[in-house]
Amino acid sequence: MYQGTEARAIMHNALTKIYPDGGTKTLVADRPIFRERGWEERGSLGGHGRRKLSRGRCKLSRRLQGKGRLRVVRRSSPDREERARDNLERSKRRARSAVYDLARSTDFRYFVTLTVSPEKVDRLDDGAVFKKLHNWLDNNVRRHGLTYVLIPEYHKKGGLHFHAFFNDALPVVDSGTLSVPGVKRPRKPRSEAERRRLLDGGAHIVYNLPGWDFGFTTALELYGDRRAAVGYVVKYITKAERKIGGRWYYSGGNLRRPEVRALDLDFDAAYGEAGSGFEIGSLGAICCSLEG
Repeated sequence: MYQGTEARAIMHNALTKIYPDGGTKTLVADRPIFRERGWEERGSLGGHGRRKLSRGRCKLSRRLQGKGRLRVVRRSSPDREERARDNLERSKRRARSAVYDLARSTDFRYFVTLTVSPEKVDRLDDGAVFKKLHNWLDNNVRRHGLTYVLIPEYHKKGGLHFHAFFNDALPVVDSGTLSVPGVKRPRKPRSEAERRRLLDGGAHIVYNLPGWDFGFTTALELYGDRRAAVGYVVKYITKAERKIGGRWYYSGGNLRRPEVRALDLDFDAAYGEAGSGFEIGSLGAICCSLEG
């Protein structure tokens, strides 16, 4: 069990992720909850330490509530359904964070949608669909160097389709259609002159992946702020009511992750910059998030 100076040496109140593009994402807590990497967890800080931290946390909670910037709800022991909801949301948060880190850190080129044709495979049979998908993905990782992060989603009428980030390992072909800002569906220009005008106005070429044999595909080259595209894909985890195929997301290939550092920061200053805070009940801490 870590105690005294040993515990303080390896525990910190902030965790920052550094992405290859130089961007950062930092979580700052009101007390040391982050352990330096390479240390095994052998125990807690001890009962006395917990009581001291708890008293300090209550004072901080009252101060922030008084400013109207933090809402802490006192409630009785949660029932089974409430615990299940909390566990579900916690699992989603971890999955969203993992997908965000992979997508920000890996050199992806395309945002891809894969659909499943009922003529190719029964898209209402999850087992059959995932068998085809896994075989296709594994084959392309091994043979062609595909790197991917993929999130499954159900159609409103049932059946599966998939949203993903791919690297440039697979061939793409111009579909003849364009993604036009403000227009929901891809648009096919009526002439080459119209195509040039739309491209000059900010439209983007919609590609197809000829190697996907089980339905339709679209692929758009990533452009602009990578964070916006990552946030768009991550929202599909937020919308999901349960894991599909047993997982929130699927990934493979030569993936990269951000560099992670534990450090000590001034919580009040970080909180003032963030403008709001939230409570992580499982860790008993108040946190704020900064992105740069």
